[in-house]
Amino acid sequence: MEVEINEGSVPPFYREVYEAICCKQEDRVQTDVFQRLLSKTDLPVAVQNQIAKHVDCKEGFLSKLTLYKALALIALAQQGKHPSPKLLENFTQEFPKPNLGELKDLHALGMQPASGNPLLLSQTLTELLDIDTVQVELIPEKKGLFLKHVEYEITSQRFQASVYRRYSDFDVFHELLLQRFAYRMVPALPPKRMLKGVLTSTTDREFIEGRRRALRRFVNLVARHPFFSEDGLIKIFLTFNGSDVQNKLRESFKTAGDEFMTCKIATRAKEYLPGDIQAKFSSSREMIRNIFNSFQKLRDQAERMAVRSVENATDLLMFGRELGQVKAGSDTVALGSDTMPVQSWASTNKNTWGTMRQSLKGLSVEFALLADKAAQQGKREEDDVVEKLNLFLDLLQSYKDLCERHEKGVLHDHQRALQKYSVMKRQMMSATVQSKEQLSVDQLESRIVQQENAILTMELRNYFSLFCLHQETQLIYTYLQITAYILGAFVNSQIQGHREPHQTDQRHARLFSDPGQQLPETLEMFPFSLLRRSLHISGQCLKKTPQNLKGKTVAEQRWVVRQLKDPFVKAAQVQNYRCRSAFKLLEINEKHRILQPGLSVVDCGAAPGAWSQVAVEKVNSAGADPEVPTGFVIGVDLLRIAPLVGAHFLANSDVTDPATQTRLQELLPARRADVILSDMAPNASGFKEMDHERLISMCLSVLELAEKVLQPGGTFLCKCWDGGQTSLLKNKLAQSFQDIRTIKPQASRKESAEMFLLAKNYRKK
Repeated sequence: MEVEINEGSVPPFYREVYEAICCKQEDRVQTDVFQRLLSKTDLPVAVQNQIAKHVDCKEGFLSKLTLYKALALIALAQQGKHPSPKLLENFTQEFPKPNLGELKDLHALGMQPASGNPLLLSQTLTELLDIDTVQVELIPEKKGLFLKHVEYEITSQRFQASVYRRYSDFDVFHELLLQRFAYRMVPALPPKRMLKGVLTSTTDREFIEGRRRALRRFVNLVARHPFFSEDGLIKIFLTFNGSDVQNKLRESFKTAGDEFMTCKIATRAKEYLPGDIQAKFSSSREMIRNIFNSFQKLRDQAERMAVRSVENATDLLMFGRELGQVKAGSDTVALGSDTMPVQSWASTNKNTWGTMRQSLKGLSVEFALLADKAAQQGKREEDDVVEKLNLFLDLLQSYKDLCERHEKGVLHDHQRALQKYSVMKRQMMSATVQSKEQLSVDQLESRIVQQENAILTMELRNYFSLFCLHQETQLIYTYLQITAYILGAFVNSQIQGHREPHQTDQRHARLFSDPGQQLPETLEMFPFSLLRRSLHISGQCLKKTPQNLKGKTVAEQRWVVRQLKDPFVKAAQVQNYRCRSAFKLLEINEKHRILQPGLSVVDCGAAPGAWSQVAVEKVNSAGADPEVPTGFVIGVDLLRIAPLVGAHFLANSDVTDPATQTRLQELLPARRADVILSDMAPNASGFKEMDHERLISMCLSVLELAEKVLQPGGTFLCKCWDGGQTSLLKNKLAQSFQDIRTIKPQASRKESAEMFLLAKNYRKK
């Protein structure tokens, strides 16, 4: 928000709001207080998020002028206008007064204790990735007869700016980041030149492209860092268009200094650290080291597979060319274009060779298509898998470097300072015993005092370094979620690569046949489908149910055995339910009667459709019983859902998307629902706390939908996993529903943390 707003340009009410909610100790407004203020505006959540996105929050606070800009955006949004900085730029009248209720209520809002610990990071992976996306492209510059890439075009989505930078600019920027944020993860830069004897198999072009990709990873990690992103260095690097960006960066650093000198809680960092911080640090470091080693191996394997896909594409293309051509002496004749007649005595009046010539011409085209598909798969694996794994590995490597800087830097300097202090104390005792001159004793005492101050500073820096290390460790675990997306993209790429040849498989037989004529007997026996199978594994093989447990991991064997023994799995097959989860809803409904004929039901996270099957039966949406009212069932899911009589599905749709919610309201009778069901769950990442928080976030999103479409007196049922955030969800439900119950059906496995929250008698606000 670059709009110039000052004390004199805003109404007195703005200043009164600031005085009411500001933190007196900091003379600023806490971010969580501002969030509570936003929630009082009764604006839609999407509009509140847009306003919050345009507000600069540094170190968890808003400045006075930033709050004024936010209040202006709130007031304009309440008038029905779209909140954006450009709206303020073009506004020439006096800013309107936002509707925030009574000032005395705002005083109470500001007095509420701040939630959270400054040691803890609150950003999710999505929020980090949304901070900025930076593109780095090569700018070729002609030098005589050769093209040399000496500049890069840097484009920032956040700042809407495009600048040109040399490698030396990156170098200076990296050096200053290490000085400014010595206790944070600063990714390393790629080498400027090829190392002789190390990269002998890499061509200049490949090295230049690899360096460009590495620079892009570096600048994106820096631009998305929760602390770097708010610093002036990153803004100058991404937006300054002057001729001497390096001096501009150095001047900015001299003005700011290092993070220890500018962070307000640096000297109090010890107060926020847990007592066992050293043990936690050692444990996390070892775990992250193991993660790094494992994902490095995965990256190497994925890289080799991507290279093989490209090589496969080349081989397929060459095979097709060779198939369509034949060399006769010094001439090359295309088999498909060869018009030389076949002697009747040789063909025995059968035009076998003529038919094959035409077929070979078409087959060479098919091989070209297969080559193109293989090349596309190689590019997908390179861009979506290998490059993102490299990004994650760069982050892990920067964490390892940070741990080394902590041990070899702050800890080492602290130990040396203590040793020096010990020597000086012994010298002082010796001088006192030997009754040396008073001047030399005074000098020694002065040096001891200076050394004590230096040790105190070292200790404060050591605690601040541990404080930052704790936050950077949290950042690593936040980024761990990206590995699920990477591996998912890899699986999808493999499945897509296996399925695409099916499109050509059905054409193979037609290539060797003429519509009015039978294939020669010898050609009919040719197994053309084996051609595809020799190139790709059939995608259907991936879906085949295993016949035995040989070759499976212990976890896979346990899952298969559990499924085979599970009575609910067998019952679902017998009663024709799409999955065992149907019995959870059946049991809940049997006890609490939430599904009655004639009700309108929204099923969130409906795939594969088991809950929708139960809902269709119970509300009679298919009209199976003409003597009772007919209900309505609509299901929403990101995945595809097979059709179901009596249910309307919005497949490949995000229930939190405003467009999906609008469509859902249009389909609902009277635009209202009587029951909202949610069996949604995130893809498991392997980290229970992270998965729990993601599921709670999903439930809160469905609750926001309920506030829009649920009838007064309606029912809300959602799945959640027991954890630290469950109480937050229960409190939110209690604000809108009269009766809240926690249920664990028998169909939920005993060892699972799964449970269901049933909220009845909705009280519309």
